[in-house]
Amino acid sequence: MLRSASIMEARHGEIVDWLIRESGSTRVKAELEWQFVHAVTLEAASLPHRMEGRILPLDEAKKESRAYRQPLGVIGVISPWNFPMYLSHRSIGPALALGNAVVVKPALDTPVTAGAVERIRRLQDFDLTWVEEPVAAEDLAGHHAVRERVRPVPIQTGENWWFPHGMANAIAAGASDLAMADIMKIGGVTGWMGAMAQAEAAALPLSNHAFVEPSAHVMAVAPTASWFEYLDIAGAVLTERLLPVDGVVTARGPGLGLDWDEHAVARYAFS
Repeated sequence: MLRSASIMEARHGEIVDWLIRESGSTRVKAELEWQFVHAVTLEAASLPHRMEGRILPLDEAKKESRAYRQPLGVIGVISPWNFPMYLSHRSIGPALALGNAVVVKPALDTPVTAGAVERIRRLQDFDLTWVEEPVAAEDLAGHHAVRERVRPVPIQTGENWWFPHGMANAIAAGASDLAMADIMKIGGVTGWMGAMAQAEAAALPLSNHAFVEPSAHVMAVAPTASWFEYLDIAGAVLTERLLPVDGVVTARGPGLGLDWDEHAVARYAFS
């Protein structure tokens, strides 16, 4: 704990700047939060020396009643976005100091100060192909912040872009290294045509999200086509499933290649 406090002191300015950038803190509020966290860290460092058991009153002769304090094990902490460091660390610091392990669920809006960047860095040695949406999908600035901090691990997002202008906003923000468009949310085939043009202009590898039957058609003409996400959702109500062969999905027609099995549709219908 004392070493942690020393690291905080050495990186004081960096921590304050991240609190301002991520949670919208004023500098005064960020400085105050740093002070709170630093104080909690020093307080936690003293806890191992202050914990003690007790001998409790007992009305039975020749017996003692003792109370022992022991670590609970694994402590779960959910971090809020508005005071991410302090409201997390007031639980994390004492728990660690007293011998517990801690699992933290950081707020998606504050990935650096709440932990997403650190988790990705810990996984870097496992040759990650990409990390998908490490923060809330709509948080383009957060995606950019994470992306800059975890290079060369690629960041992928896009399945929640609505229409080509949503993709344009993400590209302008530098939100990702890889794009994954959802043919329904991007605006159907027409929207996809605009999306794949943007991907080509920005040199972004492009993948699909779900809807494998129509996606097989549009991915085949995407200049920067990358991975094909295969998730057989409609197969149960089609006359023939679109199955991968040797790891490849081939588009079929006419149209989008959807031929409904009316008996299956009726069987699974609900009202």
